[in-house]
Order: sequence, then C-alpha cells, then structure tokens
Amino acid sequence: MRAHTWLIVVLTACGSTHGGDDDDDTAPGPFDACGGKIVKADGTIDGAEYVRQAGLWDRDAIDCRLGPKYDAYHPGDADLARPTAADMPTFQHTGNLCPQFFNHDTAGPATYGSTSGQVAYAPDDPADHGLDRVQTAGWEGAGQCWLPLVNNELHSAHPDQSIKEWLGKSLTPGVPIAKGRTDHAETGDGIMIFSNGLVGATGTQTSRPGDGPHPTLQLPPNKVPTAIALSNYNEFAVITVWDTDALKGQLAVVVLRAPDPDQHSVNAFAAPNEGGFDQVQLLGYIDLPDMATPTSVAFAGNNQGHNGPWVQCNCDHAYQGVGGIFHDLGYDQMIANTANWVWISDPTMGPGFFANAGGAIVASQWENKVTFVDFTPLFQFVRKVYVDPIANHTDQELYTQAISSTPWPFDFTTNPEMMPTVVTTVPVTAPRAVRYGIHPTPNAPGLRSKLLAWVATLDGTLAAYDLATFTQVGSVMTDPNPTQLRLANDNDGLIVVSRGNRSVQWVATSESSIDVTETFRDSHVDDPVAIDRNQRMPVITIGDFSSGQVFGFERDDASCTTAGPVQTCAYKYEGAMMYPGAVYMIDTANVN
Repeated sequence: MRAHTWLIVVLTACGSTHGGDDDDDTAPGPFDACGGKIVKADGTIDGAEYVRQAGLWDRDAIDCRLGPKYDAYHPGDADLARPTAADMPTFQHTGNLCPQFFNHDTAGPATYGSTSGQVAYAPDDPADHGLDRVQTAGWEGAGQCWLPLVNNELHSAHPDQSIKEWLGKSLTPGVPIAKGRTDHAETGDGIMIFSNGLVGATGTQTSRPGDGPHPTLQLPPNKVPTAIALSNYNEFAVITVWDTDALKGQLAVVVLRAPDPDQHSVNAFAAPNEGGFDQVQLLGYIDLPDMATPTSVAFAGNNQGHNGPWVQCNCDHAYQGVGGIFHDLGYDQMIANTANWVWISDPTMGPGFFANAGGAIVASQWENKVTFVDFTPLFQFVRKVYVDPIANHTDQELYTQAISSTPWPFDFTTNPEMMPTVVTTVPVTAPRAVRYGIHPTPNAPGLRSKLLAWVATLDGTLAAYDLATFTQVGSVMTDPNPTQLRLANDNDGLIVVSRGNRSVQWVATSESSIDVTETFRDSHVDDPVAIDRNQRMPVITIGDFSSGQVFGFERDDASCTTAGPVQTCAYKYEGAMMYPGAVYMIDTANVN
C-alpha cells in the first residue's frame, strides 16, 4: 500500500503581478484588496498594509487570495462544453461506515476500513469554526461507499474533534489557514496552522487511541503563520511566518513526536512516525533575508524506503512495523537489536531511515521570488544524536538525553550548528504554489535523474528546478491560476488544480520533456480550488469554493485513450457533500 499525501492549499499563496501602493499609477490588480498592495512600486514594504493583511482572514479575503475565477479568463463563456460524469448507482445498505447505501457492490481492500480527514471552509455563520471532519471512502463487508459523507465513526465531525477538544481546554483557534501532511508516507495526521498563531495536530479517529489528545503550540502574536509543510516521515514541520513587528519573513521550524500508531511510529522527537502526534515543539526561526512575505512552502528530506511504516527488505524483519522493531529505545537494547542496520542506514546509499540531507523551497507571490533553504545541518544533527552513537557504540549519554527527554533538549539557541541555512533566492513572477522532490527515480535518464523542485505561477507556467544547481531545467504550461500543487510520485509527477479553467491536470516528466498528460473538467464543478487524491481508492475529491461542496469522482480506466503523452478518460460521479460555507481545503488519509 502506497500513500500519497500533500501540503494543502495555502490561502496567502497569491499575490499581484505588480507591487505598488495607493499613490502609484499601476493598473489595478486582482489581489489589491487582499495583499497585492503590500509591496510598493519601489519594491519596499508598506508596513501598515503588511500588518493589516496579516490579520485579514474573512471570506472575501480568502476568496480574493484564491485568485481569479473562470470568468476572468473566459469572459462571456458559459462553459457548456464540459462533460458531465455519470452518477454511480446506489445499493441499499445500513452500516457504520456506509450508513445509507453502497455505491460499489464489491468488497473493498479489507473487511473494514475508510479514508477520512479534514475540510476547511469560510463559514456562513461567524460562530462556526470552519473545520470539519469527513470520510471520503469506506468499505465494510460486501460493499463500499466512495463519496464524501459523515458517520458516527468520525467521532466529532462538526466541528472537527480537535476543535471540540481545544475549545474544552479554553483554546480558541483562529481561521484555519493550511494543513501540512507529508508527501511521501502514509500518515494518520498532519499539522494545522490558524490565523491567531495556533499550531495543532488535527487527527483522525485512529491516529491516536481515543482520538486525542491533539497537541498544540502557540506562536507569539507578532509571528503570523501563512503556510506549512512536513518532512517525509513527520519528523519536522516548517511554517512560513510574517513578523509584524520587524516586517520580515521567517521559517519557524518545529520538531514533532508521535508515539502512535505504536507499531508504525518511533516514540522519539525527530524520528520517523505515522502521525499520531503527542508533542509539537518550536526549535526556532530562520530569517529569510530576501523575503518579507513568504506565501507558500514545500519541504523534504532524502530518507525513503525503510519507512512508511514498514521495513522493506528480503530479511527477517521484512514488512514489520518500525515502531514494533524499535519499541525499546534504550542504548544497550538498540546496540543489541538485530535490526539496528535499519536505524543506521544511509539514504545516499539506498533506502535510509533517518535523512542526512534535505531542503525547502519558499515562495512569495507578493515579491515575485522563491528562496531555497538547506536543511542538511538539521538532519545531520539528528543523525549525530541518534544514529552515530548506535553505529559507533559511543556517546551513550548524548543518545540517552536525546531519545528520552521531554521537551527535546536541543534548539537553535543551544545548538546553533543544527540551524538550516538560506542558499539562494531567484526571481519568479507570481509564484502560486511549490513542491519539493524527495528522490528521483532510480537509474532514470535525463530530467528524471534530477532531484527537482517545482513552482507553479499565476499564468499557468509550471517550472522545474534542479536542486543540485537551483536553476530552472524545464517547464510546461498548465491552466491559469493554479491554487494547489501536489506530488503524484516522489519527484517528477504532479497534480495541479486550476481555478482559472475549472480543471485538475496531471503532469509527468520524461527524459527530455515535461507534459500535461490528462485534464479533468466536469459540469458538476464550477469553482475548484482544492483536491485530495485518495490513498486507497481511484478517487479524486475536489473542494469547490463558491458552491461550498466537496465532490467525489472516479476515473473510468476502461474508457481511457492515449495520443502521445496525453490520456483522455471519462469519469464517474460518486457524490457530494454540502458545507455551511465556502470550501478551500480537503485532506484525508487511510485511517482503518
């Protein structure tokens, strides 16, 4: 079973293609009301507008920041040529996961299971918190339901269980801005950021026993979060921050710990896990010297293979959970553990458990630039305290301190050598969304041999950057105003959501080119801004802002035809769920 999970739409990842203030003579831009006037015509920051926009999170601002809709690019076009996916038939059923009917009368991949997660929306009712829980696929017994729905298995669906818990602790979340979830491994949870600086783990019904507690971290009032991304196996989160006192951009770096699910998670800070978080701890801030207004971020390490969450080998530990194998983390026990070769494995030589390199890409659409940050110092510090003592039979005291202390006894102040470093900043016009590759396809030629970062811009350009040189090595035109960009594999396949053309597109990389290989458009969907690709089923789930709906569709693989790199397929309509507001985020994972 492979999981594909992603960073969710970032509300501030949208700017104007021009800077300027109220006194310049630049033509009005589509984002002037929601941040496009922060950067003045001379390139300096309007401090008052910077602070105002950092605190502006109402529905109109969210809509504006998501950018121009279809009509802006196709004036007068009723878009009548869109196909209409056929409805899936339903079969009467009353169950736990499928409470009213099946829309697939065949058994699922297991006797009982589902995918569920969070939906964020700008609520109609100001008292609504705008974060709910949803199931997007379920299977039980002889049938399945592949559509967005709510059932009793979700615990609290409205609001999400995490919101309910936090309110009970007198924590009041602000507007949900974005959710970070790893691009690489199956994981039961991600980390959410809110407009008031709250950072918290939202959870699913199986991410932790009893669905909680859900840990939080509160950023200072002057540190406004705008985007978030997680490393491959949930070791760290990086959060873009606007400092409203210093008028500067930063990355907040957070170390995570997740003891659950216990068979698939190593119970230590900065160790691979499957997302049942119990600790969220700030390590410090990285200044972005060339950027005051970071709006999107992507992040990855180079570890892969022996995680997610099984050991993959032809050995006695094949497909055993890493949490079970490394349940006893005592120094002597780890030295004696016959699987400690997994613990000390080097990702540059093949599958590796702990990363020894990695990085982040940070974009500012307001300032028309992207910055690359090297996280190698942080990943190598983790190997210094966890891996080297076991590999070399040394530093028992350091290892024990690192593995057993709560809070983690290291941060950027106590150990500045771990702090990531800014590498370079390059000009890019109106970058909307970014992704960061994990590892290239082994033995692949040409472009596919390179570790890539990706930048999607307002006009629809999707550019690939070689992470060895930080230079652009290719591009392709996708549909305009991309609101979300997701990896479809570990490096060179992507999914793009275009609000400007009401489309979802798939992009693939070959030895010498980057191509749009499939485009999905359907008459059910008028304003797509968010997508979730199901971990277990051939289903895409789309969030529609204007209608406040979440739609489910299934590709009809038997209908697909190909012409060169392009595939054309019909789709089946699974169903939809209406929300009391304007939907801008959907994120789920396999939870049973």
